[in-house]
Amino acid sequence: MISIIVCSINENLFNRFSESLAKTIVVDYEVIRIENQIEKLPIAQAYNNGASQATYDLLVFVHEDVVFHSDNWGEKLISRFQSLDNPGVIGIAGSNYLPISPSYWWIPDPSRRFCNYLDNHESGNIGEGKLRYSGHTDPVQVYLLDGMFLAMKKDVFRKVKFDESLEGFHGYDTSICLRTAIEFQNYFVPDILIEHFSPGNPNSTWLFNTVNSYSQKEKITSKDKIDGRLEVKSYHLFLNHLRKFGQTWSFQRKQSLIYLMKLSAKVISFRAWFIWLWFQLRFLYSTPTR
Repeated sequence: MISIIVCSINENLFNRFSESLAKTIVVDYEVIRIENQIEKLPIAQAYNNGASQATYDLLVFVHEDVVFHSDNWGEKLISRFQSLDNPGVIGIAGSNYLPISPSYWWIPDPSRRFCNYLDNHESGNIGEGKLRYSGHTDPVQVYLLDGMFLAMKKDVFRKVKFDESLEGFHGYDTSICLRTAIEFQNYFVPDILIEHFSPGNPNSTWLFNTVNSYSQKEKITSKDKIDGRLEVKSYHLFLNHLRKFGQTWSFQRKQSLIYLMKLSAKVISFRAWFIWLWFQLRFLYSTPTR
């Protein structure tokens, strides 16, 4: 019933993942493991390769450094796809506001973030992760979702697929969520609990892929009222990412100005201009993190 697609580089992590999967999913499933230790394909290509081998109509793309804790989560996921309206991507951590400035799901407003997972990047012992729980017990319509767990019907996936122009292992989730949201509705669901054993690793590739993926935002029809305060915070966060991860000074300057203009067209904010001017000085004395 469910095809589980995993890009794998670590035998021990994969074995731990597989054991928890077998104990909890309950429904019929297959695991499509794309071994990537040697070839080191971009994750978008690895996932597309895995999806092309899938037998079942429901696809789950998941990291190998996770452990499942919810019993019978496979049946719960199938039920969600049957009951939710026009489902695109379903995940366990996401946000329901799409800022003007390039962003991932962890936007600077907790009230617009929805999640239920164990964050374990310190102890490494199963069950000792810190619970990230937004308190929501029902599915929520969202735009962006975290790539640790992404589920899609095969017919939807065939229309979007992962963008193989994206290099490395970042931004693939933002890209596919944005492109799916043009025609379908993405959802956060609260009843699949996993434990994730990674802190994340944003870098210049992550920033470049996120900026490129954000071109799809303009195609999404949104009825959301613009939140000026959140937009300025999101722009500020974007500038911080540019300062830390921007590949070149010219890239930093260009992107900071592009999104200042886009923000100014929607929100009147002297604070945004002040932040931009301040960061121009900081850009001059910063070294990007590769």
